[in-house]
Amino acid sequence: MNYSKNIIFTDCFNTLIGRTKTPNDVLLDWGVLMNKIYPKIQPIDYFKMFKKEWENIFQRDIIQIENSEFLTDINEIFTKIFTDINKYNLLENIDETTFINEALQQYIKAEHASHFIKKKTLKYLIKNKNNYSKIYLVSDFYCSSEIIKQWLEMLGINVSQLIDKIYVSCEYKKSKATGSLYNFILQENNLTPKQVTMIGDNLISDVKMARRAGLHAKWITFPQIKKDNKTIRRTKQKLIIPNYYEELFEYNSNVFGYYTNYAFPLYAFIKRLYEQCNSKQIKNIFFLAREGKFLKQLFDIYCEYHNYNIKTHYFVVSRASVIVTTQKPFNEAFIGLINKPFLRTKNFLKTLHLSNQQVNEVCNNLKINPNKLHLILKNSKDYKKIINSKIFNDIFKNIQTKQRSAYTKYLNSFNVDIKNEGFYIVDSGWQGNMQRYIKNYFSTPQNVEGFYLGTGYKKCVQDKVFGLLFSTKLKKLNWQNKIFSYRRLNYEEILRTSSPTCIEYDDLGNPILAEPSNETKAYGTLIKPMQNKILEKFKKIMEYDNNYYSNIYSICAYMNYQMIRKSNKIDRKFFNDVQDTFYDNFCYIGFQYKKVNKNIRLLNFRIRDFIYTIKYKNLINKKRKFWT
Repeated sequence: MNYSKNIIFTDCFNTLIGRTKTPNDVLLDWGVLMNKIYPKIQPIDYFKMFKKEWENIFQRDIIQIENSEFLTDINEIFTKIFTDINKYNLLENIDETTFINEALQQYIKAEHASHFIKKKTLKYLIKNKNNYSKIYLVSDFYCSSEIIKQWLEMLGINVSQLIDKIYVSCEYKKSKATGSLYNFILQENNLTPKQVTMIGDNLISDVKMARRAGLHAKWITFPQIKKDNKTIRRTKQKLIIPNYYEELFEYNSNVFGYYTNYAFPLYAFIKRLYEQCNSKQIKNIFFLAREGKFLKQLFDIYCEYHNYNIKTHYFVVSRASVIVTTQKPFNEAFIGLINKPFLRTKNFLKTLHLSNQQVNEVCNNLKINPNKLHLILKNSKDYKKIINSKIFNDIFKNIQTKQRSAYTKYLNSFNVDIKNEGFYIVDSGWQGNMQRYIKNYFSTPQNVEGFYLGTGYKKCVQDKVFGLLFSTKLKKLNWQNKIFSYRRLNYEEILRTSSPTCIEYDDLGNPILAEPSNETKAYGTLIKPMQNKILEKFKKIMEYDNNYYSNIYSICAYMNYQMIRKSNKIDRKFFNDVQDTFYDNFCYIGFQYKKVNKNIRLLNFRIRDFIYTIKYKNLINKKRKFWT
């Protein structure tokens, strides 16, 4: 280790501090120590609780920043554990502060028992410190810098003389894994990357991300204990699904197939939505029409059951009703419209609220065919003619002014301080187009965040588009993303409502709805009875989750997998019947699924289900852990 740099960043664990045990074994040792103080809970159960709560907090944060390794503080984990233990009456007359302090002290003791100093690293640091180098310890971990300092001093290191400052991810909400912690340290200490050498054992966090930040990085390898003890290995091999959840899973429905089992993924979504709202301290949240109506009903039930104070609003809106309110240029604002394949010129103009008379006026003036079908409208000559014409822009400007005024009145009717509170919306997904339309309405920058069942949008975090069950961005970081995302269009079918689409707003700001279609009739015979069944099952899952200790997210993912694996003829028939009645008002598409041959659709359905079960069978068996 002979570097010419005068500033050193060093990793902590397995670089400066070695371990004689795996992190999981340390947690089990912590459980043993806790069992001596609070004997009602077994050591392995303490281990499970810690892993479960850490994973839940990790999933909550990862949705918002895409990588949240050790951004939470260990005190938050202990707080969650105490809340659960207290809820299940496993402690008597113990206050939260006492429990957290005791849990922290026992964890410090359990960790330290496995520590030893990496002499080679220490020798190098001392040598460079004598040569007037500055040394910063940089760690991705859930314990504070004070605790790490305590461990180092217990190992005989004079921290104040050797290390200038300790940076830990949980304190700064930045990590080496994303590179944000490196950039923060450089900026805070007025350093240039060329001054710094980073040493560490992790190829990604300590080497790749350090080099990406411009630092010189050196990978240091030491022998490590990687295999957990037998007790933990056995615990990790099996996902424990209590009988009361198994009994809720419907195997033989003569009407709805397995569709009522969507109560499981919907419960996982609502629980995560609650955690996001609680974390961000959201006061008002808007559920977008139409899928949001049933989601709002489920969320209201969950909040009432847990005495959570938040105002929920049903926001009657659609792409058609807000698309003209934007102030952005066409190519930015209407990307979801002008990139739509096989769009007729007249449907484009009518979607922008031009009347039939105005459509004919524009087309006749520009000598274009209103019925012409465009593969991609954005690339056509007709589109360029239209947006550059005075006649269209005059008509559209009047429509836009009128619609903005009406939309403003509707928005103000909710009496929510959107400017200061932010605008938080909930919908089924997938690309975040509605969110962008809503955001484009505001003339000044406004915080608009969207929580979705799932999203396939690539710029999730930048545009604050969050998929709570699955997202394209997170599929490599969480196996549950793959499980929940299958048949994603089915979520829209299940969440349908009897209300027609909103097409615009009147002068008073009241929503104007489209004419009812056969879709509305189908709701009463197909969708509503199924939603009632889902609602009953949702309430039971919520009660079980509140009264018994189990990892509900893993259970919901596994039940989702089972639902697809056991798909049968009744399931496929219900799928067909529901999709045949799906009516899309946007761009006047109509009953889009009826255009597809039923036999072809069913064959595709069966093939995809078969591939899904084969593809994820091994994944399910590998990942059937209590905490993942």
